[in-house]
Amino acid sequence: MMTKRAAEKTVEITMFGGFSIQRGDMVLTDDLRRTKQPWLLLEYLIANRHTTISQEKLFELLWPEGNCEKPANALKNLIYRIRGLLEGIRDAGACDFIIFTRNNYAWNNEIPCVVDTEEFEKHFLEARVPDIPEEERMRAYRLATVCYKGEFLPKSASEEWVVFRNTHYARIYMECVQNLSALLLKNGQHEETVALCEHAIGFDPFEEPVHEILIHAYLAAGYRQKAMDHYEYISNLFNEKLGVRLSDRFRSHMQEVFETMDSTENDLSMISKDLKESQTPPSAYYCDYEIFRNLYRIEARFAERQNHSILIALFTLRSSAAQSDPKRITEAMSVLKDVILHSLRKGDVVSRFSNSQYLVMLPALTFENGPVVLKRLMEKFKKIYRHRDISLNMTLNPLAPTT
Repeated sequence: MMTKRAAEKTVEITMFGGFSIQRGDMVLTDDLRRTKQPWLLLEYLIANRHTTISQEKLFELLWPEGNCEKPANALKNLIYRIRGLLEGIRDAGACDFIIFTRNNYAWNNEIPCVVDTEEFEKHFLEARVPDIPEEERMRAYRLATVCYKGEFLPKSASEEWVVFRNTHYARIYMECVQNLSALLLKNGQHEETVALCEHAIGFDPFEEPVHEILIHAYLAAGYRQKAMDHYEYISNLFNEKLGVRLSDRFRSHMQEVFETMDSTENDLSMISKDLKESQTPPSAYYCDYEIFRNLYRIEARFAERQNHSILIALFTLRSSAAQSDPKRITEAMSVLKDVILHSLRKGDVVSRFSNSQYLVMLPALTFENGPVVLKRLMEKFKKIYRHRDISLNMTLNPLAPTT
């Protein structure tokens, strides 16, 4: 067990979710970051603290374009500035944090350090040791997930070596989450699984396997409505943010899960309550394209019996710029969605069809008055969104009933 004096001398370094160095009550954080290079150099030396790094390697890191006339002198100046930063947490009479030998720089490992990235990988490797007791494996996975606080060195996220490490750590974290979740579900620890997965998707909301585990955990914990709401939420999330649907495997698996849920205690009144929306929305109904397609088929059967057609409108945003800005299209799509939903009636159905298109189903409008409604919608959009390089086009067709 570490003594109080040893703990005071130990330097604790955080690189997940931000960068900080702490010794006892003294803390140095990158909130003080005013210039990039000293901090980048300090981060690199710590991240590679078990190797010595040549001056040439540091020249490439700091001046990749080779635009420094005297890199050796500039590097010495940066090291001097770093030592000044570290002076506030340096123990009186202690050795320097950074050492220089034979034209190589290195972090001084004689100073006791605990680095969160190293602890994270250590616990991950402990959890993967074959044939250890299940409790020990779960404990190691738990410790690993606790170490992970988010993106690796977020203020240096554009650096190539940081991107590589960040991807590496994020992959390990999601593996820990999935493996620990499997063990927790096996042991009936549903609430902990829910908390773990909800926390994980806060770091990466597009990790499909974790969403799948979370839905299973909701169901196992008795949160049936939460499971169904979450599935609809992620369907819309993937569609809105990525312009893609959930994988076929995931969607088909979830359909099987929901179809086979235990319903032994349900009666008609309970089912009716479950079918009702928690609040009746004051706008058109927005849904995933898969749901839109099924709703269309239902309406098509009704239309066949009543001998009338369904109106389908396709709204398309186009950019007049030679190279359109994806952010501009995303922004325009968000505005267009809001306009569509609040310009149509509750019985109308809306779905995103692509990165720049929305589909609208108008089951109760005639072909004569449909264009009037949609023209007003387009005029409203143009009043709100005035960027000239973005135009909105609309096509409207009656789709004949299908069998």
